[in-house]
Amino acid sequence: MAWDVDRMLSTEVLVKGVFLGLALHAARILGLADHACWRELGLTLACAAGGLALGSLAAMSRKRGGAFASRLVLGLLEDGWLAQAGLMAGLSIGIVTFLHPLGGEDVAGWLIGLVGAGAMLGFLFAILQGITNSAGRLATGAVLGLLIVGGMGLALGLWGSEGLTRARPPGCVVAGIWLLATALFYAALVFTSFEPETETEISCLTMVLAGLGVFLASGAAGWGFGLGLLVPSLAYLLLGEGIATRLRLGKLLTRAKLNMAIGNWRKALGCSSRALGIDPGNPRALADFWRLTSKLDTDELLADSNARSLVRAERCLDWVGRRLGSNPGPSGLEECERMLNLVEKLDPPLTPLAGYWRVVSDLHAGQTDQAARRVQAILATGGHPEGDTAALKQARQQAWLLTHAWHDRLRAEVAKPLIQDNPSALLEAWEAIEEALEADPENPRLRASWRSLVESLSESTHGPLVGHGSLKVDWRRVEGLGVGMLEDANKRLRGAELVRLAAQANPGTSPASLIAVAKSLQAVGDEQAGLEHFRMAVALGQRQGPANLAAADRELFFRAVKYLAEVAEHVENWPDAAKLWSLYSEYDRSGLETLRKLADLNERLGDPSQALRAVEKALLYSAKDADLLARRERYLWSITPEQVEASPETFKGIIDPGFCVDRARKALDSTQADPEWLRFADHLLRLALIARPDHLPSRHLLGRALARMGNRDEAVAQWELVRANKPANWVEGESDDAWQRTNQALGDAYLELGRYQDSIDCLEDFRKSSRSGANTLFKLGQAHEGLGQYRQARKHFREVEGFEGNPLVWQARDALERIRQAEAGPPG
Repeated sequence: MAWDVDRMLSTEVLVKGVFLGLALHAARILGLADHACWRELGLTLACAAGGLALGSLAAMSRKRGGAFASRLVLGLLEDGWLAQAGLMAGLSIGIVTFLHPLGGEDVAGWLIGLVGAGAMLGFLFAILQGITNSAGRLATGAVLGLLIVGGMGLALGLWGSEGLTRARPPGCVVAGIWLLATALFYAALVFTSFEPETETEISCLTMVLAGLGVFLASGAAGWGFGLGLLVPSLAYLLLGEGIATRLRLGKLLTRAKLNMAIGNWRKALGCSSRALGIDPGNPRALADFWRLTSKLDTDELLADSNARSLVRAERCLDWVGRRLGSNPGPSGLEECERMLNLVEKLDPPLTPLAGYWRVVSDLHAGQTDQAARRVQAILATGGHPEGDTAALKQARQQAWLLTHAWHDRLRAEVAKPLIQDNPSALLEAWEAIEEALEADPENPRLRASWRSLVESLSESTHGPLVGHGSLKVDWRRVEGLGVGMLEDANKRLRGAELVRLAAQANPGTSPASLIAVAKSLQAVGDEQAGLEHFRMAVALGQRQGPANLAAADRELFFRAVKYLAEVAEHVENWPDAAKLWSLYSEYDRSGLETLRKLADLNERLGDPSQALRAVEKALLYSAKDADLLARRERYLWSITPEQVEASPETFKGIIDPGFCVDRARKALDSTQADPEWLRFADHLLRLALIARPDHLPSRHLLGRALARMGNRDEAVAQWELVRANKPANWVEGESDDAWQRTNQALGDAYLELGRYQDSIDCLEDFRKSSRSGANTLFKLGQAHEGLGQYRQARKHFREVEGFEGNPLVWQARDALERIRQAEAGPPG
């Protein structure tokens, strides 16, 4: 009979759940009986044992060959479902026949309920297999077991509000013996299971069957309860985590051994292969795997798809590696050669790895010349590692380790010539040594090999190859080695070269290392080389971002920047000096004078925009510095509106409309300002409007400046733009004030131009401002008079009369007289 594994798994879990339900049902009947039912216990156990024995014999009968015990064990392991069926049948018959008569009228209901609950528990065990942590599975099973124990205690009336031993039914000892016996039957179920149990299932059933059994067998005494809890705890401590895994591994190894004993090699190979899948390093599984593969003819194995699927080439290589870890002797070398031939036929892409292990085999056999030829062929393969297969890359990596670190003769005859002829070979060997060093950092041979390779690095030869960042090595070691050489006069230049290589290949190299090189070279009088290394350090720090540097590195970086800036100033290289001082100004300790110097340099270079930018930053430190304020005005005067319009990004953030308005207002508020100051105000305001076209105060003052300079029409045009952009709400303080002042100025201008209605509209809006007064009313009167609206004019002039002491009062009275005469008509 062929069984589907997934179906068998679900069936086995269900069987164990039903088994637990039957066991608890029987324990309840025996525990609640009014006398000790030893006879019924014995008969029921005999039925269960008989069923198990018959099932076991049936399973054994399906096996041929071998001793009785071997056939029995193999039958139980491979056809255990027969033993399980016999056990369940015998157990069910015994309970129904001998125990049910002891139960009450509800015995059938309890049977159905407990068996159903057990089946559900079995499915729950299957679901809980998804818990990945074995300790978590153990804990979950223990919790489930305690819940079941608690339920059984309540069913038997063993505890309540009066304590754990409130009642001791006469049959509790018999029930305890029953549960302990069923624990042995459960062990039989575990042994005959095809698929693995989980720690959840084992801990739960151990807690229920063994733990509760000990408690009941003690007569429900308090010490029995403690011992019952201790039994599963001791089992967990002795067996530890991974109980289920070890059980599965043991059954697979036993099946492999028994199948080998009867000559069933393919089944044994399948069991051994599955055991290696659980524990790849298990020595017994490895030994069985080799014996089994050696028994099978290679061509026959390759022709049998089922057998071939059980033999993984990677596993064969692992076995060979373990065998060749020490000298296996001539017979062992022959076995390895046969296994390597099998690998090449099973999985041809793994041929390079098989070739590598043949090199090791040749070395064990003393055939060094042949080993050298083989390994040279491996290392000469490809030439472009990025295009190699994974197996070839691994083979080359192991070959470099062998030739450069482990075998002195191969280093001299193979590794060194290849490295001398091919620069990329050194880098590939270096990667292999680096990876090995990560696993074994204190190995003296690996450390010596690493140093030998690094000392062979050449900036001219290997520099172009390491700049791509694809080399998987720790450049910090190279950097540290280079810095350590700087103190030795004979190694100083070599150390500088290594630091430069590290900086070229590794973007994370510390600028401090290049600075150390620069100082070391300057200390021996090589000033130009030192300056060049300072520049390299600054360029490296800029690529990394000064803010990303460690605090100590950042301080050294900015010191180098300042030093280079001072050198550039000394040789009057103003462009470089300006760039370097600009970079130094990013340092939080650069201070005000750095920005002043930067402004001066940019002024010298004829770049007022950058000079102004430096001044604006400096004013944040000292807002009242007279020199900075004078520079600000000078630089703003040097910048033309056309320059700002042509390159807005250059001037972004350095033209402050607020300052432009304040400075222009001072000039315009002065009644004695000469034309030059008026032009300066006009210039500032136009810059402010380019920087912020919607800035109403700037546009209002620009209109004033134009009017002062006699450009009345252009002034009106600017004011009309302001009036058309009324602020959305009164909260916009300066914009609202500018809008109201514009209404006043525009009303006056319209009045002069004879645009009386437009003047009235503007002045009426301005009248709502707190700044309006007699002057506004007088001009409103003039505008209405100009339109011939004498009634409205008379009203406004009379309102002016209310401002006693104001000079406009007399003009208002003259206007009223003029209106009276106009209304009366000419005399006569």
